[in-house]
Amino acid sequence: MESWRILLHLVASLGWDTQQIDVKMAFLYGLLSDDDVQYMQQPTDFEEPGKEDWVWQLQRGLYGMKQSGHIWNQTLNAQMIEPAFLVSPAFTFTKLTQEL
Repeated sequence: MESWRILLHLVASLGWDTQQIDVKMAFLYGLLSDDDVQYMQQPTDFEEPGKEDWVWQLQRGLYGMKQSGHIWNQTLNAQMIEPAFLVSPAFTFTKLTQEL
């Protein structure tokens, strides 16, 4: 919360324009990679006739999947870096070389 207060204070004092976005059904836009294969049973009452015992291979993340947040983050990150955005060096992780 403290970081948000500082950020909003800077925005207000410097007269910057701020915007917020809310992606509706965000997890449904996350694309699964080719090496992340996930299957699900056909929902009850939506089975294809003659293929009731078949399963579906997912191409996108779904709500309730453990990795949905990670999949969405990867998809959003790839889309934001592609045009012109850069990742701040403050957000890179480094391996600790000394023991605490």
